[in-house]
Amino acid sequence: MPLNIHRIMGETGQTAMVTLVEAEKAVGPPGAKMAVFENRRCLGTIGRGAAESMVREAALQAIAVDRPRMQKLSLDAGRAAAEGMVCGRDLEIFIEPVSILDNKLLKELNTGA
Repeated sequence: MPLNIHRIMGETGQTAMVTLVEAEKAVGPPGAKMAVFENRRCLGTIGRGAAESMVREAALQAIAVDRPRMQKLSLDAGRAAAEGMVCGRDLEIFIEPVSILDNKLLKELNTGA
């Protein structure tokens, strides 16, 4: 079921847009986007599981300092195994805190288009 975008925007405060730049072992396709809201809700996806959880935490840190950044994240083999994955994953993301998200982009994230 699609999320009510206007309701989310009204409840969330600050937002960060995360773009997957590069990923080892297919976390998601480069260019995949995910909006992370200050209340920890997300719209869109850059993958699933522990990698996405790490991305959410990085986005919340970027919101806190209100500065865009490139960030490399690594899911080590131990944590990957605990999440039921075969191996670790490395990914690079661009995080940009934003105050107003493009309506077209929100629609794409909301519908998975």
